[in-house]
Amino acid sequence: RIAGSGHADGYAYTVELLHQVWRWIEAAFENLGQPQTRQTHLTSMVEQAVARQLRLSEIVGTLRANLHFGSVAFRHALRLAVTAAAAVLATRVFDISRGYWISITAIVVLQPYMVETWRRTFDRIAGSVLGGLIAAWLMQLVSTPLQMALLIFPLSVIAFALRSVNYALFMLCMTPLVVLISELFRSEGIGDTHLAALRALDSIVGGGLGLAASFLLWPRSEERRVGKECRSRW
Repeated sequence: RIAGSGHADGYAYTVELLHQVWRWIEAAFENLGQPQTRQTHLTSMVEQAVARQLRLSEIVGTLRANLHFGSVAFRHALRLAVTAAAAVLATRVFDISRGYWISITAIVVLQPYMVETWRRTFDRIAGSVLGGLIAAWLMQLVSTPLQMALLIFPLSVIAFALRSVNYALFMLCMTPLVVLISELFRSEGIGDTHLAALRALDSIVGGGLGLAASFLLWPRSEERRVGKECRSRW
């Protein structure tokens, strides 16, 4: 009896040890990112269906929150579409040279809120006008494509280094960079100040168009909105 009892205890200990080793193996597979063997295929399908349902509900909720006229994002998207269409139509009707600069400027300066549009317009126009003057001065100093290419490289480095610092400074460097590249491919490096002046003029027209759209196309006074929120909190 004693011997049989000893064999039974040894067998139970061996089984428990093997179970422990199996749990360690499962933990190792789980840490390696592999699927757990205990998870059935049905459970996986249910979890995937629930995840898809959650994603679908989030998408529908986002669309419901924005697809109405009271949404800032909806009004801004509609304002951008109308402004871009008007800019393209004007450049086609009046046959404006390099009119795409007007369209790009109008779209870039137009922001969801009026105060942001004012700030971006000022930075864009100021940087473009001063950058145009710098471009006109630089084109008086160079006469070969190689000299122009040597100016383009440091201007591009400085421009994109200043992009996250200040938008006006970014445009101050970006304007002569764009003018020099356009002039280089247009006339093989021999240019005049006409393109720089055209860039500055198009930026002014595009900035004015963006401001006009901000005032005329479904404006909402931020001052009244902030005042209303303050009154509701107090």
